[in-house]
Amino acid sequence: LLGSVGIALILLKPSIFTLVIGVGLASVGAFILFFLFKFLFNSHKVDNSNSIELKASDEPALFNFINSIADEVGTQKPKRIFLTSDVNAAVFYNSSFWSMFLPVRKNLRIGLGLMQGVTRQEFKGILAHEFGHFSQKSMKVGSYVYQVNRVIYNLLYENNGLGNAMEKWTAISSYFKFFVQIAVKIIQGIQFILGKMYAFVNLKYLALSREMEFHADEVAANVAGANNFSSGLLRLHLVEHAQQAVLNHYENLIEKCISTTNFFTKQHFVIEYLSRENGYNLLNGLPMLTLSDLGKYNRSKLNFDDQWASHPSTPDRIKAIENLNLSLLPDNDGVLAINLFKDPKQVQEMCTLKMLTAVTYVNEPEQETDAAFEEAYDQMMQQYIFSKKFNGYYDDHKIEIMDLTVAAKHDTELSVQDLFTPEMVELVYQKNGIEADINSLSDIVNHGYKVKSFDYDGTKYDIVSVTDLLLQLKAQFETHQTAIKKHDEAIYATLRKVAVKQHKELVYEEHYQLLFEAEKFYKSNLELFTGLQDAFAFLNDVTPNATIVANLEKAKPLEQSLKEAYQFLLQHRFLLQNIISSDLHKSIETYLNNELTYFDGEKYNEENLDHLIVCHRNIMYLTSQYYSKRRKQLLDFKASLLEA
Repeated sequence: LLGSVGIALILLKPSIFTLVIGVGLASVGAFILFFLFKFLFNSHKVDNSNSIELKASDEPALFNFINSIADEVGTQKPKRIFLTSDVNAAVFYNSSFWSMFLPVRKNLRIGLGLMQGVTRQEFKGILAHEFGHFSQKSMKVGSYVYQVNRVIYNLLYENNGLGNAMEKWTAISSYFKFFVQIAVKIIQGIQFILGKMYAFVNLKYLALSREMEFHADEVAANVAGANNFSSGLLRLHLVEHAQQAVLNHYENLIEKCISTTNFFTKQHFVIEYLSRENGYNLLNGLPMLTLSDLGKYNRSKLNFDDQWASHPSTPDRIKAIENLNLSLLPDNDGVLAINLFKDPKQVQEMCTLKMLTAVTYVNEPEQETDAAFEEAYDQMMQQYIFSKKFNGYYDDHKIEIMDLTVAAKHDTELSVQDLFTPEMVELVYQKNGIEADINSLSDIVNHGYKVKSFDYDGTKYDIVSVTDLLLQLKAQFETHQTAIKKHDEAIYATLRKVAVKQHKELVYEEHYQLLFEAEKFYKSNLELFTGLQDAFAFLNDVTPNATIVANLEKAKPLEQSLKEAYQFLLQHRFLLQNIISSDLHKSIETYLNNELTYFDGEKYNEENLDHLIVCHRNIMYLTSQYYSKRRKQLLDFKASLLEA
């Protein structure tokens, strides 16, 4: 319309003035049209740079396995199959607006990390779930809603091309800047309306997405057996955790130039290790988890739907599968899914090499053996594992600061056998559950989350009842906390008597005092960390030179406290072996031994600021590690008293 008006104006009365006005109006219309219809030419291409494409000629057994599942589900076979290192499987395609109307062949991505942690039958269920998304015609609705969502997102956030075109147009003549501003204002008005629509459409899409997950789960349960699909689903979190543990291990060894030729044998070792530590039943080297194992330490009684979640929770999915009442299918061989490959070891090493292409080593890395990794992992875990004699009492419980003189005179007579009973362990987890529920409900109140209603312990509440429920929960929390603190005092008194008999009461008291000092040190540094964050927030903004100088001067007392904290940590570096890297140690030493200047009156000294930022960023990590070491020392000593 604006373009037509512009052309008509030029034709009606040709002149330089009408030419400028006409072209300007036409450009406004052109920019708005470009903005409204650019999504038609936008294509979402999936990045496969971290993947390895598999061929049927190389892996016939795997392809036959996958194709047979597609046939059983009643959907198309995947066009291409890619292998990644992830604990995941996904069907994907390069999508555009036209994908809603034109048939598009899907590709399949499978993760070796996943295949390392599930059986073939469980893997069949997971793939059937992915194919299930496209086997039902109702799933096409999800594609339409997704594309509408993508169109709105494109109009709101993907406007770099439009912005560049506007810049080039205004560069031709300053006269056109006025018309570009008109176009911008109109586009901003459209975006305001679309922004309101985006939240609405997105919520509808996410709700539909959760429902589609249940449909796909039903397909998977019918194809592979409800028991097999559920067992794989229940294990995924542990398999992911194991993979992340191995990733963290080798990330920490990059500086030392230590690598591995096979990442996935280490992952499987961690799966078995964690299973033994948690007391899970192992079958064919894999833990057989139950729904109760998944929520072993979760005593939360709060339940409300997360309307922004794309997937239902695992417990909800398992319960829905159980409600199908399907007959069980035996997992006859229990063989790992990775054995679908012709040469599993070769594939593991190939995928490991692909993972490491993004890593840069200073020198040729040394290859760590499986045995060396297993020893290193066990040593690391022993720092965080407590004696079984505590029955899990201290796994998620922090000893509060107490008056040891008063605690030693505690009048409760307890035998050593009464210290860590299942009842007391349960009380700790109940307290933690109440605290988690208080925090969740407080977030609803303080941040205004849009929750209409929720369930607590089986009772439905509306949002106006949150305040009353919070008061009840805080009273329950105080009761539990008081009971646990009294029990901690009773534990101290009882084990002190044991220490006296072994002539170790002074060492016993010292361990407690060191832990309490570490607790105070932690709280002090947390306050310091927050103070420094606020004091140096101006670094992220454009700030006048005089204000920069004044702010830096004001922050000096906080910097002095930071230096004192690091001096304390370095004095106790024997507790932080293998935690402070050489690069971090260099930054700390530079920071401590110099009066660093961050601003010369005109510009920042980036190198000196980097030392400050590194020291600020790491203070809480090192402080928490120091606290953990003191806690471990105390608990190990208490365990030794019980074992003597």
